[in-house]
Amino acid sequence: MKSQLYKKTIEQRIPPALGNYKLSEIKPLNVQRFISDLQGPGQRKDGKGDYLSSASVKKIHAVIQSVFARAYKLKLISNNPAMQTVFKKSSSLKN
Repeated sequence: MKSQLYKKTIEQRIPPALGNYKLSEIKPLNVQRFISDLQGPGQRKDGKGDYLSSASVKKIHAVIQSVFARAYKLKLISNNPAMQTVFKKSSSLKN
């Protein structure tokens, strides 16, 4: 089940937002914009509302952070741009 979430996240969420960049070109601002967009309206695709839950956004961020952590370990990038992401407070999100 967990691997299905990762696969779905990687295939459906990340490429539209970050897929036009080389790995080394992605900056913290790119990741921040992606996460901020995920916290906005119109992100749910299952018909159960307009907003992703804060837990879903954090899971998507965890996938991205993991990808960048691995790339950093392999010395493909000089830092992990997902480490500096700031989340909106849960109370400001609509669930």
